[in-house]
Amino acid sequence: MNAGKDQTRHLMTLCTIRKQGKILLGLKKKGFGQGLWNGFGGKVEKGETIEHAAVREVQEEAGIPRLV
Repeated sequence: MNAGKDQTRHLMTLCTIRKQGKILLGLKKKGFGQGLWNGFGGKVEKGETIEHAAVREVQEEAGIPRLV
């Protein structure tokens, strides 16, 4: 770590969805990990709880409108 250099930290989510012994994954289309299968997640927005961010990311990335 460099002394005097600003260090930005980001809070992230990564979700694994399991149902009846199966795991739902998404194929990464662009950026880091392109072409690989992964769980769903992303950055927690300012003023957002971790739980809300996780649900939002799954809804956006997997197209699941409602999580139970």
